[in-house]
This record gives sequence, structure tokens and C-alpha cells, in this order.
Amino acid sequence: VDYIKYRMQSIDFSSLKEKLDTLSNELKEFRDSHKASSPLVPPDTIPAMEPLVLESPVKPFEQFQENYLTDSELEQMVDLLGYSKDGGDFIDEKGHSVLLFGEPYSYTGSKSFNPAPIPKEFNAIIDRI
Repeated sequence: VDYIKYRMQSIDFSSLKEKLDTLSNELKEFRDSHKASSPLVPPDTIPAMEPLVLESPVKPFEQFQENYLTDSELEQMVDLLGYSKDGGDFIDEKGHSVLLFGEPYSYTGSKSFNPAPIPKEFNAIIDRI
């Protein structure tokens, strides 16, 4: 502790103090210059703007179809995923569960490197797509 006190006495803080003083003066000047300018316009006097309508060059839902899965396919998917969940087939990766089918796919933090074959329940859906 004595050494630190001794070293602190030998450090010249004058340039740091000068910079802080300069910064404080500049900040005060900035505030003063903006006080003299016109006050903000109250929100009720701002003219209404027409809504901006943007149109995407890509039509992602151009061929959207509701109820793409038949009731039978949906039931098969729910059963398959339910059995996979109950059987512990899902892998926990950073707060979400992953079940990998088909081709290998990985990303930073992934643990799923060996995909299972695509289940037959998906074949009809994949063929339709």
C-alpha cells in the first residue's frame, strides 16, 4: 500500500485534468448552442405521413397452400416425432432439441453429426414437394 501511495505521487495527472476540463467546456458549449436553437416540435403538430408500402421482389408465399399435409400424414408426423422424443432420439443443442435426418449438417455448437436415414413417413411429402 505504501508503495502504491509513493508511485501515485510521482504520476503527473495534469494532462489528464486538462483534457477533462477541455471536454467539459466543449460539452457545455454544445449544450448552450442547442438551447438557443428552436425547441422540439410537439408531436401533435407533426404532419401525418402516408404509410410506406414496400413490396418484396421475392414472392415467398406465391404458392402457399393451407393444410398441405393430409390428416393421415400429419398424424404420422406427430406420432413419429413423439416416439423420437420419448425414445431420447433428440439431441439437446444450446437450448433446443435437434433430430437430424438425411445428409450430415453441422454448425457451430452442433452435436448432431451422424444423421439417421430419412423415415419412410416423410417420403410421400418429399415426393410431392
